[in-house]
Amino acid sequence: MDTFIHIANVLFLSSYLVRDILWLRVLTVIALVCLAPFYYFQPEPLYAPIAWNVVFGTINIYQIYKLLMERRPATLTIEQQRLYNKAFQALKTREFLKLMELAQWQEAAPAEVMVQKGQCLDHVMIIYSGVMDVIREGKVIAELHGGQFVGEMNYLTGCETSADVVAREATQYISWSVSRLNAFLDDNLDIKSGFQSIIGTGLSDKLRHQD
Repeated sequence: MDTFIHIANVLFLSSYLVRDILWLRVLTVIALVCLAPFYYFQPEPLYAPIAWNVVFGTINIYQIYKLLMERRPATLTIEQQRLYNKAFQALKTREFLKLMELAQWQEAAPAEVMVQKGQCLDHVMIIYSGVMDVIREGKVIAELHGGQFVGEMNYLTGCETSADVVAREATQYISWSVSRLNAFLDDNLDIKSGFQSIIGTGLSDKLRHQD
């Protein structure tokens, strides 16, 4: 019976040496299985350690399942793939899909006012197709195309918007509720870092072109 505990401890040791969390959990489950005979075939079976091993094994098996689901190949629709290529390549495709689950696809009519100067927006948008004009004091100071954000300065700083944004033509865009988006990003810090990087890069490019 001592063989089982030695095998289990070698597996535990191996699990501490691997970098991949999936293999760590797989090796841990196998080690727990190896411990079961050692506990059971004692002169008096050790049911308490067996019960705890079942608990630990169940938790690890569930986590293995989640990891396998997360590592499945992510399939994007044609529209999602185009948007991903335009703006979101800093994220993994599965991270992008999670972000898109919170989004609403919408369409603006020609001349529709998307943002008014002095607003405090409760949503942030990105253009999928079409053109929007940024207007200040009656003059078009910039035009926004597919892959560019709308309202990102307000999102990042909380400041009121500094210009109007009007759809020049029929325009498809994606919108996120700021409150839902922030709650999601606070729970997914890797995605938060990538998303903020994307917005920051887009904002820098936009300001440079305006200058």
